[in-house]
Amino acid sequence: MFLTGLARVARDAGITVREVPGWKTRTAHKGGMNKVHGVIWHHTATSASAVKSKNNPTLNYMVSGLGYPLANYGLAWDGSLDVIAAGTGAHAGVGSYKGIPNNDGNRHLIGVEVEGTIGLEWSPAQLETAARLGAQLNKDFGSGLLHIAHYEWAPGRKTDPTGIPGNMTALRAAIKRGNWAAVINPAASEPAKPSTPKEEDIMTPDQEAKLDRAIALISETDKNNQARANVIPAQVWEHKIGTGSRAQDYLYGARMAQYAARDMTRQAIAGVQAIADTPGVTIEEVRDALAKVIVTVDVKTNGQEN
Repeated sequence: MFLTGLARVARDAGITVREVPGWKTRTAHKGGMNKVHGVIWHHTATSASAVKSKNNPTLNYMVSGLGYPLANYGLAWDGSLDVIAAGTGAHAGVGSYKGIPNNDGNRHLIGVEVEGTIGLEWSPAQLETAARLGAQLNKDFGSGLLHIAHYEWAPGRKTDPTGIPGNMTALRAAIKRGNWAAVINPAASEPAKPSTPKEEDIMTPDQEAKLDRAIALISETDKNNQARANVIPAQVWEHKIGTGSRAQDYLYGARMAQYAARDMTRQAIAGVQAIADTPGVTIEEVRDALAKVIVTVDVKTNGQEN
């Protein structure tokens, strides 16, 4: 089944929509979707600076970076939406949730990738679009449609999405209302106290450039880990599920090792980005943090390549 009405659903919600060429026949699994039980919400783990630089900077990767689509929708920083695939996207992975066949979320859950990362709160536009899109999907697919986080589908393996004020409880409530704007954030009414960093605490342009290069290098490591984690095409993997063979055990172990390495790298990216965005950060603090990141990633990925 191909959900060729996804673009229309988003437009009915008043969302700015871009249709990626070929989306109506794009799928990660032969035959497309099965019965839709719900929506699974993700974040892309893209660096904060990249997220804000342009709409959906990882769009090409979401469309076919691994040879197949990784989501149905991509939600940009400005609240606009790219429609990626009417069939399945390879986004859920191993997991389970009430009423959905185990390890088969891709066929039963619409995948929404929100451009964001750990430590970066979703923009007001993203929050509003998420609420409107979810509400409109409910109208089209029924009020019983589930809205779950990736970490609810794969607890202990996934931590996304982060950046939602009030977490999924708040997002589900906003979807039920049909908008996010009604959410009142008391902290928003209090002006932030300006920081007064010492002169020696401010990084020079050269130091900032070095930090940007470090973040880019770690981001590239993340992409490589993602590619290795998905090196076995989805069609091959699904034929191994339930066979009880040694091949299944190997594939599962290899994929889980790469997922762990990828998630560790994404945490490293978020940590370094958070330091870079902190007022008054010293270059010594950045250097120390990068040293810890490099050691951590080396330890976690050693010997885990498949």
